[in-house]
Amino acid sequence: MQVEMELGELEVLAAALVRMKFDEVEVPEPYFGSPVFSAAHNRILDSLIAGSRESGDEGRARRWEGWREWGGREFEREVIVSYAVSLSMWDDWSRDQQIEILGVYCSPFSATSDDLEELRLEVDQKRRSNR
Repeated sequence: MQVEMELGELEVLAAALVRMKFDEVEVPEPYFGSPVFSAAHNRILDSLIAGSRESGDEGRARRWEGWREWGGREFEREVIVSYAVSLSMWDDWSRDQQIEILGVYCSPFSATSDDLEELRLEVDQKRRSNR
């Protein structure tokens, strides 16, 4: 099933989902760590960027690509690190599982593998210092 949406509707939806995910006092579970939510949010942004290009609005596409970049996302970084530090099962996960879930937490922003490793190390360091 496909749902047709206007570019403006996709923009509003993408922005609302980020506000819901990162601007809450408490992290909104189960959405924050949901791979399904993450994939859907990424598809919305992919569609918005592709639709902008198809309509000839390269500026809009570039703005959304720039917005999606992870660099400089300090507020979101703090939310993610604080949340991961609080997880009792963090130490039970393998390094790859930790990296994978951090990618879900960062969604819809495009964190690189280096960014995710840096986050993982920060979480580990803060967990050690909290003991």
